[in-house]
Amino acid sequence: MSVDGKFFRLGEKKFYAKGVGYGPFAPSASGDKSGFPAPEQAARDFAQIRELGANLVRGLLERGERPHLAALPEPGQSFASVEQVFVKALEHEQKVTAAINRLYEMASAEKDYACLPLLQWFVTEQVEEESNVGRVLERVRLASAHPAALLVLDRELGARQGD
Repeated sequence: MSVDGKFFRLGEKKFYAKGVGYGPFAPSASGDKSGFPAPEQAARDFAQIRELGANLVRGLLERGERPHLAALPEPGQSFASVEQVFVKALEHEQKVTAAINRLYEMASAEKDYACLPLLQWFVTEQVEEESNVGRVLERVRLASAHPAALLVLDRELGARQGD
């Protein structure tokens, strides 16, 4: 995730925060006082939340967690070539994928079943992000010896909708 002026970006796409609150809930009939429903119910709830298009779920603070949001380093501004821009973009997406996978592993190890459906959304999204950047990189490499081809590719990428 990065900041681009007044927008957030996830890879090349604008990220529109669509959040919901989830929990805490009253203790269950079985006496569970975790503040969250059984894992099966949480999975159904998160499936519905995903269908609604939500991508942020407020729930950490209500569970007593205090996430630390560190400052992001400024991205590099100079590149030796167009190819290097997309090599760096792909490396960044791979780094994001690794971080999400680590979070998923940690949530699994902690048996934090309420977080797994949300993290799965990010896992799936990263497959698409890496694929998109990888395809552009392949096309840049094919076009790199032909300046006119790079111009056509630039125009095509600039005309994409919904990013």
